Amino acid sequence: MSNAKFPYFIYFSKDLEPIKEQEVFFSKKGYIYAAFYQVEDLRNFLHKPQKKVLACLINFNADKNDLKECASLIKSYETLHRPDLFALLSEETILEKKQAFEWGISEYFSPSREIEKTNQQIDLLLKKKLIEWDDHKRNINYSVTIIDDSVNVLNSLKTSLNTLGFKKVNIFKSGEEVLRDFIESDIYLVDIVMSKISGLETMEEIRKRKPDALIFAMSSVQNPDIALEALKRDADDFFPKPLSPSELSLKIFQVIEKRGLK
Repeated sequence: MSNAKFPYFIYFSKDLEPIKEQEVFFSKKGYIYAAFYQVEDLRNFLHKPQKKVLACLINFNADKNDLKECASLIKSYETLHRPDLFALLSEETILEKKQAFEWGISEYFSPSREIEKTNQQIDLLLKKKLIEWDDHKRNINYSVTIIDDSVNVLNSLKTSLNTLGFKKVNIFKSGEEVLRDFIESDIYLVDIVMSKISGLETMEEIRKRKPDALIFAMSSVQNPDIALEALKRDADDFFPKPLSPSELSLKIFQVIEKRGLK
């Protein structure tokens, strides 16, 4: 197995331009990157000698026969070294999701989406896979407190953050509850619209008690004034709800990196 910091990220495409875009993005993230536009080159890379592959992304511009051959190569690869993330960038008019999943492809991205957003989503998934990979297992030591009056939201976010590697996640159903039984955390996710003590008031009190915390405001109310008010009251960012757990986690990682936290 390679002694590199990360296992390989491989990319297959018939178009050299998106290969370059992907290479710049993922190389900056620290992944050991390899790109191919011939199936035979990919085959040689995988088997001479065999190496751990963290992820494989196939671009939609490869024809169907190449897609099938790439999928077959990956599926036949020794289990220990097989990619943890096997993704396809394609419209369903080229290859239906059902067919892709039958071939062993685990993630499906649309090329109509901005490539930068797709790259960010892939990077988030890779962070999760790296956490799970035994040889590079790491725990995220940040503690998180979630305050929301919806039990479903609390449980969903807690489960998602635990899965991503956040081991210390506390949940509270109201501002009164979190302020009464206050627990110091590195990160707070605060619903803005709550009864009695509002999310804005809760945020202000948290900031007094834990000045260096990351505080993220959330709301399902579609009103830009709410977001502006939250930021004015010193929230680090604002998330409109509903927000998928993966998008939320991505935003958290982005702020952590921006603040230069380790």
